[in-house]
Amino acid sequence: MRLNNPRSQLECRTIYGRSISDQAANQRVTPVRHGNPKVPCKTCAKTFSTQNAANDHMRGSGHDIPKISCNECTRKFYTQSAAKDHMRGAGHDIPKISCKGCTRKFYTSSAANEHRRAMKH
Repeated sequence: MRLNNPRSQLECRTIYGRSISDQAANQRVTPVRHGNPKVPCKTCAKTFSTQNAANDHMRGSGHDIPKISCNECTRKFYTQSAAKDHMRGAGHDIPKISCKGCTRKFYTSSAANEHRRAMKH
């Protein structure tokens, strides 16, 4: 975008040299982005103006394969937070590693080992 006259109009060279007033430019909710690189779909020929739009397309079209698997069942997820939500909701998040020196239980072996070292049992 090029400023013709700082007080009166803005000119967009991409849209055939059309000019708009400063007031009209300030009222725009979404600015037009010319020349920004488009985000391509890695599977088909479609392009998108944002990475979020490309991600939505990938998930909605079936191009994207969920990468995070639940260790307890066959479900798969796109995000770590979705997998954690599933684990809590499905009851898979019950602590499985017990401390031999007390009654505490842990989700991970590293947490159990840290506890054993701290408590010296």
